[in-house]
Amino acid sequence: MKKLITLGLASVFFISCNTKVEPPKEIKVKDLYTIEVSSTLAEITDLQPEASLQYGNKFKELYIVAIDEDKNTFNQTIEALGKKGDLASYEAEVLSHYTGTKNYELLNQKDLQIDGHNAKLLDIKANVQGIDIYYKIGIVEGKANYYRIISWTLEKYKDAQNETMEKMILSFKEL
Repeated sequence: MKKLITLGLASVFFISCNTKVEPPKEIKVKDLYTIEVSSTLAEITDLQPEASLQYGNKFKELYIVAIDEDKNTFNQTIEALGKKGDLASYEAEVLSHYTGTKNYELLNQKDLQIDGHNAKLLDIKANVQGIDIYYKIGIVEGKANYYRIISWTLEKYKDAQNETMEKMILSFKEL
């Protein structure tokens, strides 16, 4: 019996050591940017209509979308409302989509550089249609566009998915 248990544990060990971890895949979008997404994600077309990139894995409950918006158009619209058109205004616009959701909480907010561009990284928790969601959002001020990169998962998977979500966002490169 002892030999069977030892053999079973050894088999599990060797099988788990043979598990291949696929590198992320680099996706080029509209000659505007590239981003590396987890190899476990596949292209999905029904997540967000205005998104230029949409990938997800329904079994892992992990998703990422990217939206590019013309910087001049956004700034002119904001300035017409008497506000300053800049990255802070774009961040406020992005956040306005979440502040009205149930149990909205801004968990973390930091300024950083992504691919040499001024950027923001936000962690948000919200309840959408009775489901607790964890969002990690990158907001990047590019040369001619603002980019919002939104990754999300179920809140209960936050700890398991957080590193992957952040790596995908930080891999953004404007072309």
